Amino acid sequence: MTPTARWTIAQRRKRQVITRTVRDRAMHDPRRREAAHQRPSTTTK
Repeated sequence: MTPTARWTIAQRRKRQVITRTVRDRAMHDPRRREAAHQRPSTTTK
């Protein structure tokens, strides 16, 4: 595995962790109202 490939994989992993953290924080934000939980998800993966 080349250093460039290793770096690319590390960046991808870092981005996934950050995205997961941001989503988790957003879902558990006390400022969110209950109505937000009842709306169907509009995001796609």
